[in-house]
Amino acid sequence: MFKPLGFVKAADIFKYVFFNKKTNQIISYSAAALKRNTIVEIAPAWFWKDYYETDNGGVAVQAVVDWLISAAMKAGYFDTSRFRGRGVWFDNGNTVVHDGNKLIVNNTAVELGDFQSEYIYEAGKPLGFSVENPLHDKDARQYLVLSKYIAFKRKIDHYLFIGWGVIAPFCGALRYRPHLWTDGKSTIGKSWVNREILRPMLGNTAVAVQGRTTAAGIVQRLRSDALNVVIDEAFGENVNDIERLQQIVELARCAFTDDSGEVLKGNTTQTGVSFQVRGCFAFASILDILRNKSDLSRFAVITLVENPKKRWENLQLKTPLLMQRERIARLHARTLRLLPVILKNIKTISVAVAENVGSQRIGDMLAPMLAGAYSLYSSAEITADDAKRWAAKLEIPQEIVNTDETDEMSLIDLILSEVITVYVAKEVKRKTIGQLIQIASGMNTDDMVSRADAAAELELLGIKCSGAFVCFKYNHKGISKILEKTKYAKNYHKVLLRMPNAKSISIYFAGVKQTNRVAAIHYDEFGFDMLYDNEKGECPF
Repeated sequence: MFKPLGFVKAADIFKYVFFNKKTNQIISYSAAALKRNTIVEIAPAWFWKDYYETDNGGVAVQAVVDWLISAAMKAGYFDTSRFRGRGVWFDNGNTVVHDGNKLIVNNTAVELGDFQSEYIYEAGKPLGFSVENPLHDKDARQYLVLSKYIAFKRKIDHYLFIGWGVIAPFCGALRYRPHLWTDGKSTIGKSWVNREILRPMLGNTAVAVQGRTTAAGIVQRLRSDALNVVIDEAFGENVNDIERLQQIVELARCAFTDDSGEVLKGNTTQTGVSFQVRGCFAFASILDILRNKSDLSRFAVITLVENPKKRWENLQLKTPLLMQRERIARLHARTLRLLPVILKNIKTISVAVAENVGSQRIGDMLAPMLAGAYSLYSSAEITADDAKRWAAKLEIPQEIVNTDETDEMSLIDLILSEVITVYVAKEVKRKTIGQLIQIASGMNTDDMVSRADAAAELELLGIKCSGAFVCFKYNHKGISKILEKTKYAKNYHKVLLRMPNAKSISIYFAGVKQTNRVAAIHYDEFGFDMLYDNEKGECPF
């Protein structure tokens, strides 16, 4: 009938929480709200009459209220993390699919209220999971073939795309939840691929939104569900759009693993509401906006290129058949049956990739997608040797491997890649800071920008070449402006001083009478083949 779950305190008011087994919904009331018309929402009048009938045949309402409050208090404080929405979960060694109106526990259907668990599975809109008639290997391999008809830039992109589509509906059961970002020029087919392939593969586990959606809106929509978010046209036309998208990227970063912590939202009761976002995110845009190392090691960026006419026609011909609802339901049934095998394969492939690229973080990010792709080929566990051979053949691109670089090098790359406008003899030249450093140091020459001009431009930015060192002034507005939208905007010099053999010293800048504190970094750390002002390349200060 119902079960007392406990109590919570909101704005100094106690609320008493119950689970209605008939509706499979959690309901809560304050003491003042527990009245004749609300106790029948917890259980019907005849139930209360059996225990608290009055002499005139009614119900002793106050006695019922007293008992409900006592039972809820006895159950203890209600932990909202016990909520589990729709999606796939692990529960005390069991694989649990919360389909909305039922549970599928270890491939067996169970009523929501009949599964014994410390977690509360509340009813919701059905997702449509089934364990019936799973695809065999031969039929599943057709999805691998389909991915080959999509024109991706790299070989690995095919596996990452189709593998993400396989494992994303089961994201709640994953230790690491990788995200996908599909980029490519305008009209290349990003929206078509998302709409016609990726979203159908996710079935009802997909929450499809447009680029103007906010992170707060996504949190409100997901709540405690382990579902996926597919964002089309995820590119900002202005600063506000980019900041809004960056907040969604930060939300995806939190969703990558359960260890990332909860998302807290304020409310009118001043108590706050917490959610653990457990979804995989897929973005599509002309360019990605990923800059932080922590984001680059959580997102697989794949690139669409021009598709030859014949291959494009084959893709359009084969897609509708493979994306039929019934066939996708069979694919989900296959993945659910293979989930224990897939999870083992994720561990094996993660180790193989990590050994191949020298980064466990990259192994953790790529392995779920690669294991998803492998599950389309075989129902068996992959051996360690096969995983190593596959990892070696994948030709994992350097831009993925380089996401494991240090914060110091990421900061240096940001500064050196900044493009500066240089005005010389009434002409405008565009140079990166890295190019200006090479000119000012004497390594390179330029027909329009002299060594003195380059040095002067750098000093305006708070940068000075001296001997074998490049010096960066502490908290200079020029460098701070370059870094204003990054995590390095304040106290960037502290990060620069972590560079090998970096020195904190004082030097003079042109037009300034007093010395300025700088972080001095040797040219060798920039990867330049420098021609030093002195042969030994010693620090001159």
